[in-house]
Amino acid sequence: MGWRGALRAIQAEQRRQERAAARRHREVQLQRAQMERAYRQAMAQHNTAMQAQAEQAWAQYQIAAFEAYIQFILSVHVDAYETRDWNALAHAAPPQRWNQHEQAAVHALRTFQPTLAQRALGSSAKLHAELEAAVYTARQHDEVAHRQAVESWEWYRTVAQGVLGGDPEAYAVVLEHLTPFAELEQLGVWVKTKSEDASYVEAEVVVRGANVIPKEMPSVARGKLSSKAVPAAQYWGWYEDHVCGAAIRVARELFAALPLRHVLVHVGAQGVNPATGHEEPQWMVSACLEREPVMRLNFERIDPSDALAALGANTGFKKKRQAPGAVKLATLGPAVGIGR
Repeated sequence: MGWRGALRAIQAEQRRQERAAARRHREVQLQRAQMERAYRQAMAQHNTAMQAQAEQAWAQYQIAAFEAYIQFILSVHVDAYETRDWNALAHAAPPQRWNQHEQAAVHALRTFQPTLAQRALGSSAKLHAELEAAVYTARQHDEVAHRQAVESWEWYRTVAQGVLGGDPEAYAVVLEHLTPFAELEQLGVWVKTKSEDASYVEAEVVVRGANVIPKEMPSVARGKLSSKAVPAAQYWGWYEDHVCGAAIRVARELFAALPLRHVLVHVGAQGVNPATGHEEPQWMVSACLEREPVMRLNFERIDPSDALAALGANTGFKKKRQAPGAVKLATLGPAVGIGR
């Protein structure tokens, strides 16, 4: 009953609905091939009305796709896994055996009534024997299901006791196998965590550079698709909210996964350090976040950058018309402490 087996069971059980913005973005992307094909077919026709209609539909699709993508990357903070109740898992009662397969098989055997044709052909005895055999097979299935349930219960209890005891190995494997950052990774966001105390986890979050935001947005001019530059203030405002949203999302996932008091989160993008000539994260946001203030936020309605500023985060986003500068990394500090 190792840690890895325990967390695989938890991971297999933990499912959540795709957030609305992610679902909309995926749906629009799936429509792309169909829309492109319809557009090309219409433009190949010698029919001015059909071509104009196709151009209008294609323009509307491009605008919808752009809006869905922007909403997708600006709302990464909105949803997170539900908070895991490790105390309940550590004290959960063992599973009781439920002979559902056997009961169904016994019912089928007891209610079996051979037809006249089956009696005439002499097959009723064979069918009855098959139903008796099915009862034995069903009993075996129930035994296997119960054994697996007991193993899963033991795994949950073991990992929960480790988490509640502040075991660093338990923390590390929880974060490795629950994969709370899977959606962020699809956006090119990578998270590395470490913990030196049971009350906090430190996370380094590397996001994509500002090119995650398109420099141009689609528009319609005289019924035809065109494009225009995204205003600088809007461009850097979107990027700031994406970066700050990633910080909030990582903190939320860590608070949901583990009984932490604080999360240290640093967010940056890869860039060349002029002092070394090597690529390394250039930190743009850094914060020491406490559980209660973060979890009280109304995530559907907050502005990520405003929320982090209110929580005391350090940010390099000083002006809305230029790239962010470097920040000093936040620390727990003596006033916070790391005792439980």
